[in-house]
Amino acid sequence: MNTKTALLAALLVTGPVTLAAADVQVAQAQATQGTANGTINTVDPAKGILNMTHDPIPALGWPAMTMDFGVAPGVDLKGLAKGAKVSFTVAKLSDGTFRITAIKPAGK
Repeated sequence: MNTKTALLAALLVTGPVTLAAADVQVAQAQATQGTANGTINTVDPAKGILNMTHDPIPALGWPAMTMDFGVAPGVDLKGLAKGAKVSFTVAKLSDGTFRITAIKPAGK
């Protein structure tokens, strides 16, 4: 039984009050990537890690915060420096971690 089927089955028992919460849970379970803007605080190309302060990422249910991000293989960190404003995509990989899969200067 998939997640949506299980949630719909639960609705038969709990009633329509749970519908909105069930829809939110399904949407969050299915969200595997999101995009946002951020400001780079540090770049460590050798480790493939960025520390960034980013705007909220609604698709993932994440608030604005400062955090370390690993980058997926093939993401080029050249030209990124402290203070750079960027647009990026972060995705949940098959190993369950979230990594930056695309990044570019903001506005481009």
